Amino acid sequence: MRTVTTTILVTACALAVDSAHAQTPDYEAACRLTPACMSLLESLGAGVDPAPAASRAVEADAAAVEPVYTDAQIAAAVDVGWNDDLDRIMHSCTANIGGFWNRVNEALSTDEGQPLRAFRIHGQPPLSRVAQEADFARRAYSGRPVPDDVRDLVGDDVFTVWVEPEAAGDMRTAANLEATGIETIVVRPRGDGEGRQTVHPLTIETMDGTTTANLFGASIELFGAVATFNSDDIRRIVKNADLEALVITQTGEFKCNLDDTRLQRGFNPAEYR
Repeated sequence: MRTVTTTILVTACALAVDSAHAQTPDYEAACRLTPACMSLLESLGAGVDPAPAASRAVEADAAAVEPVYTDAQIAAAVDVGWNDDLDRIMHSCTANIGGFWNRVNEALSTDEGQPLRAFRIHGQPPLSRVAQEADFARRAYSGRPVPDDVRDLVGDDVFTVWVEPEAAGDMRTAANLEATGIETIVVRPRGDGEGRQTVHPLTIETMDGTTTANLFGASIELFGAVATFNSDDIRRIVKNADLEALVITQTGEFKCNLDDTRLQRGFNPAEYR
């Protein structure tokens, strides 16, 4: 008897929902508009969730999206920058092109558009960027940041490699950078000569000139490139080794090592002391 009743309900439900579906493309919403469909669900013991599907999706998304870094961690990073300890939770190194390539560049380059032969590479975990912002604020007497002021710096949880030209006395010009021809930036564990664990960037952007000025009106145009990497990939590397950063250019390969301990602190600045 239950089988017969269920068959009748299913048939009635199908016809009713087909009719309701003409008014709405969502079958679940169509069911909610149809008494036969609701009766079927109740008779089968399935129950009916009173919240619409869209509402449930929004609630699920809200539950899934949790801050990657807590207010306490962000505040700890602010402390680092405010206490002028920035170099303890990030690391920079100078990457030089090889001696042979230096000689080739010397022979082939002209005064205008001379390729760059050194880069300063800055490795920044997300909370190092927070510390750097606090360091800027301290030096500018603009007030100590609170977590809400700097939360956007860690929202996407990426590791940043900023490659800044070191001109060694030459003018930092767009021609220098264009002549050098940055093709990509990659990272890998120190000692991984075969590149089996090479991590490629999520994004890379070349900066063709940003003018900055101080209070006395002096200004300089800065050039370089910024690459972002998945933080989880970097965390796995720096647990066991320094991070080797490589700038691949048309004129050669620049590389240097970023200290693993300082980068680990940049992901958890509460341990920086």
